[in-house]
Amino acid sequence: MHSKHLRCLLTYVFCGFLFFNTGCSRFASFVPTSPNVPSQDVRQHLGVLAIVPAQFVPESNLITFAKNKGAGTAKGATTGGGVATGTVAVSLAPVLANPVTAPFAILAGAVFITGMTTTGAVIGYSQALPSDTALQIETVINEALSSLRTHAKLTEHIERFFKSDPSIQFSLFETLGPKTPTERSDYSQLRTERITTVLEVAITEIGFESFDPEDWVQEATRSKDNVALFLLAKIRLVRVSDGEEIFKRQFRYASPRRRIQQWSANDGLKLAEEFDLAYRDISERIFDEIFLVTSLDLPVTSALEMPSADKNSPYGICWLAPIYPELDKFYNPYSPPPTYCSPSALLFITVNSVKPIFRWSEFPRDIDHKKLDPKVIESITNIKYDLKIWEAEGCDRGRLVYKRSDLDVPEHLVEESLPPASRYFWSVRARFMFNGQNMATRWAFFDPNAWYNCYSNDIHNWQYYRFITPP
Repeated sequence: MHSKHLRCLLTYVFCGFLFFNTGCSRFASFVPTSPNVPSQDVRQHLGVLAIVPAQFVPESNLITFAKNKGAGTAKGATTGGGVATGTVAVSLAPVLANPVTAPFAILAGAVFITGMTTTGAVIGYSQALPSDTALQIETVINEALSSLRTHAKLTEHIERFFKSDPSIQFSLFETLGPKTPTERSDYSQLRTERITTVLEVAITEIGFESFDPEDWVQEATRSKDNVALFLLAKIRLVRVSDGEEIFKRQFRYASPRRRIQQWSANDGLKLAEEFDLAYRDISERIFDEIFLVTSLDLPVTSALEMPSADKNSPYGICWLAPIYPELDKFYNPYSPPPTYCSPSALLFITVNSVKPIFRWSEFPRDIDHKKLDPKVIESITNIKYDLKIWEAEGCDRGRLVYKRSDLDVPEHLVEESLPPASRYFWSVRARFMFNGQNMATRWAFFDPNAWYNCYSNDIHNWQYYRFITPP
């Protein structure tokens, strides 16, 4: 076959493979990426940081009733079940009476409304609302969001992480941040404060979803009364001397999906707890991205690596590979076993003890030794490992239940018994010194398109390694 024809054929096959695995929306980004973190030089010249929270109220998908200007009939309100309308009314009534003291209750009420969109309840309910009542509800929700002080709360958690590293010099400036999502604030006045770099922090969106947007399988079969809280945050590093943006990044947090009743119980207590977990999770990732995640262009799995039944295959592995619990890969979604969670190709494998011994690949990895300059390998010293284990809520990553840092070897005996017959997610990373700087790999995970997805800083629940404790 002519070489040109062969290349065309391979291109079509390759594109079809990409389409099957990722969908059209992600086809344009098939080119492998490199680490999107501050360079060593940028990190060395951050100087004194100013943490600046944004001043605007985040966008939300909580409710949009005011967009309907007419009063509808009660018929549509019962579409998908008559329970919906009554539950919404009960959830919103106490909040409208006292919006200041119950910001989480209004969010819990909105969770129900949003969670019912796929049943038609939202459409019916909005048609049955006079426009002035709809506007009142939306106003209350906006006030509730304002009272959450999302930017300030996230900033407080960031401060805690910064204080854990005595080498980081920073100050807080609460009123200088952008007042709209598109505003680019002028920080030149901070020169007199001897500030070198500004860290601008913003929560841009808060919402609820009934499925992971990456999960095209679950979208068609999801439970319509289980919803997850999500937050989108963004940061910018701005050099004060010339106003240049030297780094920016967006972060996404998604909670486990829970039934509406769980979110709204006890005046939204679970929701309040989840916000705190979200702030903590995003803050840690912000710290890691700015100061820790390595800027070395570590190699990833080849695009030519195909799925394999071999448990030791590098296919899908991002960063450190699990040795035990091993990966149990599954490729037949038409006949899924009980431990299958869409859309992952991984099963929850049963370990041999409630105190299992975890093992993972050493760093530098075999692929690092093969592809990196030997001088780079020689400059990697003082290697340690971190391990995290999260409980599983259904198919979602839940509460962090076990964490160990500074492990000297790539294995660890769990020191506390885990509950039997329980499902967990886990991950590891390597931390090391390189030319005098502290660095770390990203947390390890599995992705069928590892050859270009490994550099993502947002890991979805279905991508984590997993296991089940024995009965």
